[in-house]
Amino acid sequence: MTEVTGSVDRALITQELEAARDVAAHKAKAAEKRIRTWNWVHVLGGGLCAAGAAVAGGTALSDSGSSVVAGVFGLGASSLTALLAFLRPEQRVMANRRTHKAWSAVARQARGKIAILGGLDDAQAMGALEQVHASSDQAHDAYNNSAGESTTQE
Repeated sequence: MTEVTGSVDRALITQELEAARDVAAHKAKAAEKRIRTWNWVHVLGGGLCAAGAAVAGGTALSDSGSSVVAGVFGLGASSLTALLAFLRPEQRVMANRRTHKAWSAVARQARGKIAILGGLDDAQAMGALEQVHASSDQAHDAYNNSAGESTTQE
């Protein structure tokens, strides 16, 4: 953003706020889709692990002597469990929830600033735009930071 001396171009500020609103709304919607996807992976993967372990246990305890089948199901269940541990879908769901919340807040803030822009003087209008940009910067960090974590390094 460049320093403005004299009059501020309200149309440009409105355009930037609308762009920030649209980008934030798009990113919030994308995060919501990722929440559903990772939640689906978590539930389906966990269900398959449990079912595979149950089948392996039932087969191993049966009198039919099918220890190879039980071993195959046991290996399948443990492999899927290891894959889920590696992918960490529950952590991805939480990270995307933080991201969705942050980008939704930016979109709401931008909509609010657009609504009151007509009643602001030039300095307040620039301040409103700077606030939205600052919130957008914080939203970029929301995925990697747990709730309450600082985004700055000490």
